[in-house]
Amino acid sequence: MLDSVFRFASRPDFDALGLEYIELNLSVEQLIQDNLVSEIQALQEKYQLSSLRINLEITESAAGVQSKVGLQNITKLREQRFSFSLDDFGTGYSNIQRAVELPLSLVKIDKGIINKVETPKGESMIRSTIQMMHENGFGIVGEGVETREQYQILERIGCDYIQGYYFAKPMCEEAFVAFLKEHNTPQRGQA
Repeated sequence: MLDSVFRFASRPDFDALGLEYIELNLSVEQLIQDNLVSEIQALQEKYQLSSLRINLEITESAAGVQSKVGLQNITKLREQRFSFSLDDFGTGYSNIQRAVELPLSLVKIDKGIINKVETPKGESMIRSTIQMMHENGFGIVGEGVETREQYQILERIGCDYIQGYYFAKPMCEEAFVAFLKEHNTPQRGQA
């Protein structure tokens, strides 16, 4: 999987597809491997790829691993300008202190929380979470958005990025590229 993501991010038309970076999920097992940094460096060299094109995504459960190796891997990769996001924020493994300790760029609010955004209490809690995370320098992603109403509320309360079935369902690489060409690139005759 690592190789496939690095290969895709090295496409000559990557920028033209309207992409800034691609997210790569790291499992707990990958995060604590002694050779993770060297494996990523080898792929970066193989594909002559800037670290800015890859955002490494770890789940709250992975972030909670008290592994010296895992923390060293995160630190070394961050030093090489790889960015990190915390996935599934708010899913029972929540630990705000841990989020603040890790060198993160993005925090992704879990779909289970986002599903409550259409209620007054849910909207208030999500707005407060976004504000708190912004104050600590994190970008925010709302995950699992399925309705126009969810999208509009999240946009209104300051969510930086919004993802989910409202925009598209998972698809193979070929369909993804076709989707991006249709939606992210200017049509002929447009600047």
